[in-house]
Amino acid sequence: MTKSSPRSSVLKKLLAHALAMPGAWEDHPWDHTVAKVGKKIFVSLGSDADGLISMSVKLPASAKAALAREDCEPTGYGLGKSGWVTLVATKDSFFPPRMLEGWIEESWCAVAPKREVARWMGVGADEDVPARKRTPKARSSKSRKRIR
Repeated sequence: MTKSSPRSSVLKKLLAHALAMPGAWEDHPWDHTVAKVGKKIFVSLGSDADGLISMSVKLPASAKAALAREDCEPTGYGLGKSGWVTLVATKDSFFPPRMLEGWIEESWCAVAPKREVARWMGVGADEDVPARKRTPKARSSKSRKRIR
């Protein structure tokens, strides 16, 4: 019988928290475990052979604070420009569980449909949430009918 490491139990708890978000589901692209809402990833979890864990999340509000930590960095592949942050926990790292759960929730809110976010936050629970207003696209000069 194999005993799971404390790090793998942390990953399991983080994944369970992510999957508890409305509409969340698990996928495994690129040999990583990710949680998605719809077709969009909102958290990516991984570990290496040494059992060190990593988590990537989109943090539009708290990216600056997260990046102030020495164990967090902008996510690669240009995603850091869009507010994605990757934490790599070393053996000496300590992340309060509630902080990590908060980051997962913030990331879910950043990528989930706005109606779903409003419903989850309790806005519109008793009433319908209005759809986002979309501004009509400006017509190009070629598509306008000429009046003569």
